[in-house]
Amino acid sequence: MRFLHDALAKRKAARSKPADQGQLSCILPAKAGSGASTMALHLASGVARTSRKKTLLVDYDFHCGMAAFRLRLQPDFTFVDALSRAGDIDDMWEKLAYRWKHFDVLAAPQ
Repeated sequence: MRFLHDALAKRKAARSKPADQGQLSCILPAKAGSGASTMALHLASGVARTSRKKTLLVDYDFHCGMAAFRLRLQPDFTFVDALSRAGDIDDMWEKLAYRWKHFDVLAAPQ
């Protein structure tokens, strides 16, 4: 009977653990040219290397998105394309996000 009790307790404990939801960090500039894009790139790279978890950098700067420029990327798709394809994003992810070293990048539209 003790075995059954322990098994039920383990099952209950496993169910009560929260799922790994991930984390969101936002880098907002105080003014243009303050280095927010550079900080975001370094943060994404550092998090990806140290955590060894999937990391995504989304460049949401519609005025002068610098992530693709800084990384010398010429992505075929942007953040806006990802939003418009939200229904089938799992199937399209390999085309929408550009893999750069340790993390994925969704570029801002040009």
